[in-house]
Amino acid sequence: MLGRLKKIFSPKGELPHAESYTLSAKLSFESSKWDQELLTSIAEGISTQQELGLPLFQEYTRFIVGLEENSFHAVAREMTHMQHYLQLKKLFQKEGFYYTIKEDLAEEFTIPALLWMPLLLNACRHGIATIEKYPIRIQVRTTSQAATFTISNRVNHYVHDQSANSLIDLLRERLQNHFPTNHSLLINSNSNIFKVTLTIFKPC
Repeated sequence: MLGRLKKIFSPKGELPHAESYTLSAKLSFESSKWDQELLTSIAEGISTQQELGLPLFQEYTRFIVGLEENSFHAVAREMTHMQHYLQLKKLFQKEGFYYTIKEDLAEEFTIPALLWMPLLLNACRHGIATIEKYPIRIQVRTTSQAATFTISNRVNHYVHDQSANSLIDLLRERLQNHFPTNHSLLINSNSNIFKVTLTIFKPC
């Protein structure tokens, strides 16, 4: 995808690394704002879920509208937004939706807005979350020196490689743009579980 963009935006088919990372960072951010599948589910089900769904969706959209790609905010705020997304998925997804969250926010830590959303969207779109026994599992931990986000999901055997898609590719570029030497992205997969751990380190 990035290669095609380079050909579009550069006469020579090449972009300096800095420009390439900036463009990819913006694309990663924009693609993290909205989930078409969720919006469709809300449109179809809002008439029967107005009391709970409408206020939650309003809060969800109000948060997104004020964001820019270079916006930074506290991990706690990012998690609030993710929980709104997950609550909407659970409320409106007809076939069921299951997840667990564990938070250990011992220290305040700031990250770029929607930095973790591609990993959540990847789990929702390409993994399995419709079986109560196999929920999406999210763990978040902050210290004075780092913030770690871990997410795992049951493998969807119809998906050849859950790490090979534009969500992950653009996130890698966004990380290079903001934290070229201060991040760690670990992806582990077996026949049952797909797991990603992203750690952001404070500069020395």
